[in-house]
Amino acid sequence: MMRWLLALLLLANAGMFMWGSWYKDADAPLQPSPQADFNAGQMRLISDPAVKLTPLVGSQAPVTKTLQPVERVCYEVGEFSSTKAAMGAGAQLKKTGLEYSLRTEETVERSYQVYIPPLKSLASAAAMQSRLNKLGFRDNALMQQKGFKNGVSVGIFKVKANANQMQRDLKRNGIVSKQRTLTKSRSRFWLDVPADAEKLVALKGIRWKSKTVAVKQTTCTNAPGANGKTK
Repeated sequence: MMRWLLALLLLANAGMFMWGSWYKDADAPLQPSPQADFNAGQMRLISDPAVKLTPLVGSQAPVTKTLQPVERVCYEVGEFSSTKAAMGAGAQLKKTGLEYSLRTEETVERSYQVYIPPLKSLASAAAMQSRLNKLGFRDNALMQQKGFKNGVSVGIFKVKANANQMQRDLKRNGIVSKQRTLTKSRSRFWLDVPADAEKLVALKGIRWKSKTVAVKQTTCTNAPGANGKTK
């Protein structure tokens, strides 16, 4: 019996001890968790130039490889004075297994003609030619075009300054002259050919019908594949 009483007393004491350890007064103020001291004046934004970021050990920026475009090699064949001549050369390229595109360039050539205005008759024009020859202006010709009949051409010049000088020379000899601008359209043709080293050998081995034809390296802007035009 005494043993049971002693055991009950021990259990009661243990219960009182545990209750006192686990439960606290609700009115007691909570103690804040300890925090590390900091100085607000020493804080910096990450965007501040003075802030230096230290990369993680072993980290590296990804390496980006730039692929270089494959440079195409093209050649121009020409020049040709007519479409017929250009297409004939194109047929030679086709036989060799080479593609090409036809390129046309239109140019306007200007020249300057010095002439004596139309005279009253053919005899008067002939007399003027005789006079010009005696003065040393031998490069003259009778004009028969509409509006210029019985006029006398004294020269056609590519440079306007030379035509102006001719008029001054005629004036010093007492001859009145006029000047007009002549224009002439001219078409030129080339064949643009894309070619690698192997095809270049075949290209340079072609014997062209015209001796004025030359093969020169050029850009691939006009060659087949660059603009979608293929012959």
